[in-house]
Amino acid sequence: MKVDKRLYPHPVLSYYSDDIINSNFKLITSIDTTSDKYVFKVEAKLNNTDIRDLIDNKKAAYAIHIECPTSGFRKMIKSFDPSFNEYISSEYLEGKVEVCSFVIANDVIPQYRNKNFNSDYSNISFVVKKGDVLCIDQDFSFDAVKDTDPLKRISSIFKVKEHRDPKEKTPMTLDLEGEYITINLTKDNFRSYINLRLNRDLEATLASMIIFPALTYVIEYLKGMNGNFDDSYGKKWFRAISRKMKELGYNIEDDEAWSVHPITLSQQLIGDSLTTALKVMHDMQDIEE
Repeated sequence: MKVDKRLYPHPVLSYYSDDIINSNFKLITSIDTTSDKYVFKVEAKLNNTDIRDLIDNKKAAYAIHIECPTSGFRKMIKSFDPSFNEYISSEYLEGKVEVCSFVIANDVIPQYRNKNFNSDYSNISFVVKKGDVLCIDQDFSFDAVKDTDPLKRISSIFKVKEHRDPKEKTPMTLDLEGEYITINLTKDNFRSYINLRLNRDLEATLASMIIFPALTYVIEYLKGMNGNFDDSYGKKWFRAISRKMKELGYNIEDDEAWSVHPITLSQQLIGDSLTTALKVMHDMQDIEE
């Protein structure tokens, strides 16, 4: 859930309008984790006395809305206390989680007025329905990553398959639309790959030939998105790359992370398969001689 800047049928205390002046509202939300839960710790900062009176009289409430597009989980949490906690099982949150912060009406307010209304509304009262927004803070999102996520190794986010089109002549193509990065090989190439992967000595060689160039392309692709990752947050391959980059000291959403050359970053992410592959091939040549 993303809350766009919008007009309401009554004045709202917000970060983007002057409907209510000389007033501030902020819900500070920190997120901790346990072995099986996410802990949302919320502290409200509100200096508008009229709205605080409504909350004290339980006519309004502080609220956060938590939504996870990947799992479909969504929940509104309300509190009359400016400090409150919420515990959500980690099984419900995966990938990008969106958090929106409000003060909402907890009952019908038939004549809503506020001493800090903008002068345009100073002599007007408004009917506010239960659930209507009275204050709104900026929304934010975070990436819920399970410690038990099996995608620990970058190479595990790739699936190598035979191309669906038997007439395809391009040796290798990529598909980034699914949970995994799919590497499509032509029929003959795929058969060779299946036979060669049975030899563990050739694992690094195959990684250099197939996984490494595919990952380099993906890094180039992400770099070109200029931080607009909305369509990728829920995908396992994106989360795995984001997590691995974080382990390396890079924030995937910072421009600084993309100042590293894609080839260099790919090697840092997947390891030096080239050196290993060359050594294996050199040793095999020595044996033959």
